[in-house]
Amino acid sequence: MAPFAPVVESPDVFDASGDVLRREALDILALEKPCERLPSKMQLTAARPRVGVEAKATSDQLEHLLQGMRRCEGDLGRGHTKSDHSKCRAIEVLQPRFFLGVAAGETWRLLPVVERNGRSVLGGELPGLDDLHFDR
Repeated sequence: MAPFAPVVESPDVFDASGDVLRREALDILALEKPCERLPSKMQLTAARPRVGVEAKATSDQLEHLLQGMRRCEGDLGRGHTKSDHSKCRAIEVLQPRFFLGVAAGETWRLLPVVERNGRSVLGGELPGLDDLHFDR
C-alpha cells in the first residue's frame, strides 16, 4: 500500500491567483502524495486528495448533505446551507478521486468524483470500500 497523508480539517488552499478554498471545507483529506508537514495553508497541487471525507452525527444528516450536493449546480441556492455548499466547492476545487460520507452507527457512503458539465461532482454510490485501496 502506498503511503498517504491524512489531513484533519482541510486547510486553506491557494494557487498563483490567491485563495481558492477556505479551511475546514471537509473534515478529513487523504492526500495522494505524502506531505512532510501539514500547514494550515497549502498550495492546490500539494493539497490534492485521493479521498475527501465528511462526518455527520446521524445518517439522516448525512443523507440530507448528499441530497443537497447532488442537486448543487455550482451556486448556493439549491437546497443546502452555506456550510453544506462548502463541501460541493471543495469537491470542485480539490477534485479528490472519492468522497466518503460517514455517520454514527457504522453508516458510510462512498461516491466517486466525476466530471459533469465541466465541474467535478459526486457520481453514483459505490457498493463497498474496495476502491479506496491505495495500491490501485
